[in-house]
Amino acid sequence: MLTILFVGCSAIRLGYNQVPSLAYWWLDGYVDLTASQTPTLEQDLSQWLDWHRRTQLPTYANLLAQAQAQAQEPVTAGQMCKWSGEVVQQIDAAFEQFVPGLARLAVSLSPGQINHLERQFAKANQKAADQYLLGTPPERLKASAKRLEDRAVTFLGKLNEAQRERIQRSVAEAPLTPALWLEERKSRQQDILRVLRRVHSLAASPVASEKVKALDEAQASLRALAVSVQRSPREPYRQLQQRSLDHQCQLAADLVNMATPAQRQVLLGKLKGWEEDARVLAAP
Repeated sequence: MLTILFVGCSAIRLGYNQVPSLAYWWLDGYVDLTASQTPTLEQDLSQWLDWHRRTQLPTYANLLAQAQAQAQEPVTAGQMCKWSGEVVQQIDAAFEQFVPGLARLAVSLSPGQINHLERQFAKANQKAADQYLLGTPPERLKASAKRLEDRAVTFLGKLNEAQRERIQRSVAEAPLTPALWLEERKSRQQDILRVLRRVHSLAASPVASEKVKALDEAQASLRALAVSVQRSPREPYRQLQQRSLDHQCQLAADLVNMATPAQRQVLLGKLKGWEEDARVLAAP
């Protein structure tokens, strides 16, 4: 949802109603959905979108309005982290709303589908390694800086030399490296596979109470997995996550504070456009 929210006004209005279809095809690519799983999943996704439109889009619009007011003045890293935290709260709420639907899907997965998911994880990890880990260290830093510059251009328009240098310095000083991030992602994927295999063993039990326990355990495990993504169970990595967040908030604040009047107008225009889209989409 947030990917759609921040790619541009026209894409929001065209893409928002397609979220259930996009989510369905994304999940199908990972677990190879069956005909019997499809109707329930499609209904869950449709109901989730109705809830999201009614309850979350107005909140997004208000957050974007607040961001416009803040962006007209110098901002601090603390303000950027506070705004980021509010966005994360909305992501958490959206995920929580869909936990029952995901749990129903998890309980219905076969061993073959779980194995398919494991293979898809491996493919995705190889693709990420090819994208982020190939080349010499200077080449990887250059590629990371280019990706950050492209994101900044979305918000500010064309960057000046000082802003590009600030991004390059930030990338060179980043506490969290792509290699560490990828290893952590693999650990979370293994957690997901363990949960799904445990849930399957309960769901396949001939004992009725075990089948009920499978759904309850699936929901509890999904919530725990969501927490582990934001707060790693590994203390060293969790510390890196926090340092990385602080680092990113400082970069974002610096780029906004370095913005020219023209760039600030681009930023305000983007935020205003996204706010208007959220309000239009939220309307009955």
